Amino acid sequence: MPGRRCAVAVCKNSRVKTKLVNPDIKYHEFPFGNDLVLQEWIRSCRRADEWNPATSQICSVHFTSGDYERDLEHELLGLPVRRHLKKSAVPTLLLGHKGESADKALKMKEQKSGISQRRPGPRSRTQTDFPINENSIGTENWEQKYNELKEAFENIKKEKSTMSKQVKQLNLQLKFYKCKYQTLLKRKR
Repeated sequence: MPGRRCAVAVCKNSRVKTKLVNPDIKYHEFPFGNDLVLQEWIRSCRRADEWNPATSQICSVHFTSGDYERDLEHELLGLPVRRHLKKSAVPTLLLGHKGESADKALKMKEQKSGISQRRPGPRSRTQTDFPINENSIGTENWEQKYNELKEAFENIKKEKSTMSKQVKQLNLQLKFYKCKYQTLLKRKR
């Protein structure tokens, strides 16, 4: 489906998707009237595969607000503003990293966003998250460690309980001494 997706290598925008998600994103055809600008557009796409610029478009995500002409007529009349690119506009935003292939740039984009196009395959039974040598670690060690941690937890719980009681007692003493201090101040006056 040529022309239905953005021509920039790392961009995954398509007319169908953006029409539903963000209708403000527009698609611009390549400027065949100006060869210099056309070459810059083609270079900005950073495509490694063969593609046809005549049937391709670039989405508005890759252009700055300064790349558009002001539509004064519609602004003054209060009509919806039409977005027309300047004749010298070249896509400069979100193009991927310079000097890297499109695949590499796409992988970096996926890593940054935390999304991957490819889903991981099913895990094999031998594959684990952490490398464990089952021969060196017996189940007794885990049970022993668990019991030690459980005992330490209980001790900390008891310690916390006694400290809470001490704090309550100290707060009561503080309250008592504050009252006593206030009465002494009143007597001096």
